[in-house]
Amino acid sequence: MEFWANSCNLANENECNGNHIFEIDTDFMADDLEEVLCSERVGRITKTYRDIDAVTSLLEEKERDLELAARIGQSLLKQNRELTARNEYLEEQLEAAKEEVYQLRHEVSMREDLLHLYTSNLDSESTSAIATPLPRNHSSFCLEQDVHLDALQQKLKILEEDNQKMRNEWGIYSEVSKQVALLAEELARRGEDAARQQEEISQLLAQIVHLQQKCRTNSAENEELHQHLAAVKERECLLKTEVG
Repeated sequence: MEFWANSCNLANENECNGNHIFEIDTDFMADDLEEVLCSERVGRITKTYRDIDAVTSLLEEKERDLELAARIGQSLLKQNRELTARNEYLEEQLEAAKEEVYQLRHEVSMREDLLHLYTSNLDSESTSAIATPLPRNHSSFCLEQDVHLDALQQKLKILEEDNQKMRNEWGIYSEVSKQVALLAEELARRGEDAARQQEEISQLLAQIVHLQQKCRTNSAENEELHQHLAAVKERECLLKTEVG
C-alpha cells in the first residue's frame, strides 16, 4: 500500500499547489489491481486454460468415439443386409424342397396304387387259369393270355424297379428335408441375430445423435470459454497499461 499512499499524497500536494494533473480513484484501482495480480486470480486463469485443454481433449475423444460408432454401425448394417439376403435365399430353397417332396410323395403314392392294381390283376388271372381248365381249341387264347401275362410281369418288374428308385429318392429327399429343417432353424436363429443387431444399430445411432449434440454443446461452451479468456486477457493488458 506504500505505492498507493505515495500516489495519494502526491495527488493531494498537486491539488493543493493548483497543479491538478489527474485524479485517481485509489479504491477502485486497488481493487482491480489486486484482482489481477493476486494468486487466486492467477489460479483461476490457469484453471481456465486447463479446462479449455480438457474440453478440447474431451471433444477429440468424442469425435473418435463417433467415428468408431459410425464404423460399427456400418459394419452391422452390412452384416444385417447379408443375413437378410441369406435368409431370403434359404426360404426360397425351403419352399422349393417342400414342393418337390410333395410331388415325390404324390408320385410314389400313384405308382404304389398302380402296382397294387397290376398285382391284383395277375393274382385274379392266375387263379382263374388254375380253377378253370381251358379246352384244347382255346390254345391260341391261352397263348395270348401267356403273352399278356408276360407283358404284365415285365411291366410289374419295371414298376417295382421304378418304385425302388422312388423309395431311394424318397430316402434322399427325406435327408434333404432334415437338412432343410436344420436350415430353417438356422434361419430362425439368424433372424433373431438380425433383430438383435438391428436393435444394437438403433442404440448406436441414438448414441451417435446424443454424442453429436453433446459435441455441439461442448464446442459452444469451448467457444464461450475462449471468448471469456480473450476478454480476461484484454482486461489484464488494459489494467497493466494503466498501472504502468
